[in-house]
Amino acid sequence: MVTPPPCQHSEKGNDESNRQLPPMPPSRHGSPLTALLTAPLAPATTAAASSASMEERRRRAQARTRQLRYREKQHQYEEELKASVATIRCEVHHAQLKLQSIEEQHGSFSHCAAQLPSSAPGFMTPDFLQIARNFVHCFRSGFQTATHGPWLPPAAESSSTAAASGRSQAGQEQIRFVQQRVHPDVLHGDLRGQNAFLEQWRRYTTFFGSLALHARGFELLVQVEGLAVCRVQLTLSVEVAACTFQHVLPRMLLPESSVLAARLLSKQLQVPMTLTLEFDEHGRVCRYERLVNFVAALQPLLSSYEDVAAALQGAHISADGQLGQDVAHRGETRRDARLDLAFLLSPEVDGPDEDDTSV
Repeated sequence: MVTPPPCQHSEKGNDESNRQLPPMPPSRHGSPLTALLTAPLAPATTAAASSASMEERRRRAQARTRQLRYREKQHQYEEELKASVATIRCEVHHAQLKLQSIEEQHGSFSHCAAQLPSSAPGFMTPDFLQIARNFVHCFRSGFQTATHGPWLPPAAESSSTAAASGRSQAGQEQIRFVQQRVHPDVLHGDLRGQNAFLEQWRRYTTFFGSLALHARGFELLVQVEGLAVCRVQLTLSVEVAACTFQHVLPRMLLPESSVLAARLLSKQLQVPMTLTLEFDEHGRVCRYERLVNFVAALQPLLSSYEDVAAALQGAHISADGQLGQDVAHRGETRRDARLDLAFLLSPEVDGPDEDDTSV
């Protein structure tokens, strides 16, 4: 039996297969799957990761900036508060010294009164409470004049000339009352003189739509020879007009305050007022203090103290109750922190975010 020769075609095919598929060289990572998993990231993935890292660094830098700004403002507010506290303590100290001086004068005058006649012959002690009542009655509707000062000393003019100049009969009577019952160098706040006194009453009258004084009580605090102090509790009823925003509450003219302005316009303010009148031995007012509480007057109309703070921001009202831009901050290098209600009532708007406190 003849044995067939081996199949050369089969062997040749195997040789060609081996040549076409050479064996894969061993990988440094042990296997092809491991090499695939550990291959470098695509360029797009690397760029996205880099962008996210840059955004994170930018966010943290902004957070640090906000935190530094917050701490700086907080330190500034603390310094202003310390300065305000120091000012208040100084004022309290001066008030205590003044009270002590009045009490010492009261004691010395009381001792003299026990040895001397209560009044000189032909001289009657003025009725200070009655003078205070006449004072309130005289200015119960403000100062009735259409002209600017000075009003004193009065010029020699006829009644027709006075009427032509804008002085009503009531205004002339008020001027005569001031001439008789107010000292020529009367002090009120940092203002001095009868004309400055009348000018403030003119502003209260013309800066509002209407004005009415309602007395709630009279009290004689001190009465000794040559000195008397009377305190009057009143309610100042004034109507808010457009001129009030211009001369007293200028912030209400800004567009962002239009809502508050609409709630105040043509409304009646009931302003608590305290007058302190100091008389000399002739029954003339030689010192005059007026305290007005516009916060209590505005709060019922604006509902919240934050709105009251916004309305009074930059108000032309001095600590002595004087009106006008020229007297509101006279002698102050900075605004008194006690008058800035927004500082006391509003939280810090630039404070750090809760998620940035750990930065």
